[in-house]
Amino acid sequence: MSTDKSHRMSRFRLTLMISLFLGIGVFLRVYQLDRQSLWGDELFSVHSSSIDSWSEFFTVISSDPHPPLFQIILKLWLKIPFQNQEILAKIFSLTVSILNLILVWLLSGHLPIKIRLLFLFLFSVSPGAIYYAQEVRSYSLLLLLSTIFFLLVTKLKNPVIKQKSILISLLVLSILISYIHLFGFIYSGFLILFLFLIHSFSERKISIVFLTIGIIVILAYFPFLIHLKQAGRIETAGWISAPDSILFLGFYNLFFSVSIKHLILTVILPLILFLVLLIRNLVNIKISNWNFQTSTIYLFVALSIIFLTTLFSFYIPITTSRNWIVTLPLIYYFISVEMSSLKYFKFFILILILSVVFSLMSLRKNFYIEFKEDWRGATQVISGKCPGPLVLTDAFPEFFNLYLKWNKVQDIHFDWNYNLETANQTYICLVSRKLGGNNLKVEPKESYRFIEKYEVLGFEIKKFKKVNLF
Repeated sequence: MSTDKSHRMSRFRLTLMISLFLGIGVFLRVYQLDRQSLWGDELFSVHSSSIDSWSEFFTVISSDPHPPLFQIILKLWLKIPFQNQEILAKIFSLTVSILNLILVWLLSGHLPIKIRLLFLFLFSVSPGAIYYAQEVRSYSLLLLLSTIFFLLVTKLKNPVIKQKSILISLLVLSILISYIHLFGFIYSGFLILFLFLIHSFSERKISIVFLTIGIIVILAYFPFLIHLKQAGRIETAGWISAPDSILFLGFYNLFFSVSIKHLILTVILPLILFLVLLIRNLVNIKISNWNFQTSTIYLFVALSIIFLTTLFSFYIPITTSRNWIVTLPLIYYFISVEMSSLKYFKFFILILILSVVFSLMSLRKNFYIEFKEDWRGATQVISGKCPGPLVLTDAFPEFFNLYLKWNKVQDIHFDWNYNLETANQTYICLVSRKLGGNNLKVEPKESYRFIEKYEVLGFEIKKFKKVNLF
């Protein structure tokens, strides 16, 4: 009877911990979801996916250097009947991120319970996962597929040939993640390559399986690579700078939100803990004992992705810190496995929890605020202050028109500022984007007199009135 009671208590504690970690993760992703408007990149995604015509849709996204699958899925999602389309778009990434948390637990049932709990906890409080859960871009979906792909790999056992369903799933996932983002292709490619190399000397049949999967994925992705090259789409990412310290700081912020005030807890202690795990692992490493659940393999994959894409970016800059979000499951798995076997486990868990608490404090201070561009607020100011019907802007009138459509404002329309010469109305408003527009410094003719100026986060709005010169 006492054994049965102890078993029930253990299950209760486990359920409580799972619920707590999931609850924390969901709360951090939902909290203040609507605190700010969509920003430029998000508005491109939503605007493109809101186009009814499929042919026009593909024409618009052809200027984007990213593969089209995310935009296609978002287009289908936005067809859901929902009154607030802006919130609907945000709920997409949020839903994907919450699904990721659930699948982290459900797909890790083959792992020891301590590793599963640590893995779930790290994902729940990951600043990177939280950040992109609230951004309507492909990174939340990229992380979801990266995590599923990785956990399926760890489910493999020798001989893999008997696990056809998992192998087919890995093949399909490799193609899907590749068409979500270029770094999805790099991520799955590196994992498949490492698994091929590890088994090529000892278990040829297994290595041939991964070689076959890799070849099929390359052939499936080849059409997009050709299109990327021929259309010069990689040049549209020319804003990406060469690798520097900011790149690696941004990458670290995917794991811990850096606080200058609490540098010891948010940077120094986590790095010391990671180095302890790494050194301990290297001292005890036995390559001959590697299998699909060996954490060292996946750490090597993560570090190889970071190192080689950094080198390539000195030639053609393609790397931003958010692209490395694909390495989160690999590094979190390494930490979970190595920490679970530490002699002073509870002591190191205390350090981890303290670091996470202060990381989340920094995240709250720097993330849950308005910090980008307030396209929504600018549109609301203009709707109230500018009679229209024409409002001119130096940047993306289609984004403002999208907010007008959502707000059911029909008597105002945005156009590029270079169409000022065609305007002949009593009031003219010129909207300037502070991050840069079309670089045309257009001002009304002498027949218009400046009245007032409005400031909105990221925008300056000047209002002019037509005067009689005679």
